[in-house]
Amino acid sequence: MKVRISLAAGAIGLGLFTAGLRADAIVVDPIEVGTGPFSSFVQIDFEQGETFVFEVFYSDVAETTGFDLLLTLEETSSLGFEIEYDMFAFGPFVTGIGFNDIFESGDGSGGQGFWGYWAKTSMDESWSFPGVGTGDNLVSDGSWEGWVFGTGLAPKDVIIPAPAATAALGGLLIGYGRRRRQA
Repeated sequence: MKVRISLAAGAIGLGLFTAGLRADAIVVDPIEVGTGPFSSFVQIDFEQGETFVFEVFYSDVAETTGFDLLLTLEETSSLGFEIEYDMFAFGPFVTGIGFNDIFESGDGSGGQGFWGYWAKTSMDESWSFPGVGTGDNLVSDGSWEGWVFGTGLAPKDVIIPAPAATAALGGLLIGYGRRRRQA
């Protein structure tokens, strides 16, 4: 009887956890970087299909730009994140991004690939072009910066699992496994 209750609870927990997922969305655990009371997300979609999300913490909400978030990622030496960019009168132009043994670079002309820059004010908003470059786009607490290589498409839809939901689901599944072994 206990096994059936645990299995039912696990199925209900999994159903509640996945109920809000969109069919085309992927679940990504963010990598936390930086310090400070505010945070914004940086999503990197590589052409070969890998997607990474970084939650970047910072202190100055009034002057932090999307480019500052990329620099924070690059300056975190243990992370192994790298950017390649050219500096122009209008600001930085990102030509290459690398992480996790992947590096994609182009010249921005479209012929050799390019990094598309997107932004949104919260996870629930739709991606859009910010209207200014990454060096001028001020971020806000909870905002998102998106980088997509080569496709011209908006970043993928991602779901960031809530820590409590992930822990509860894991606990249910572990509990089910323990009870099953005892039976």
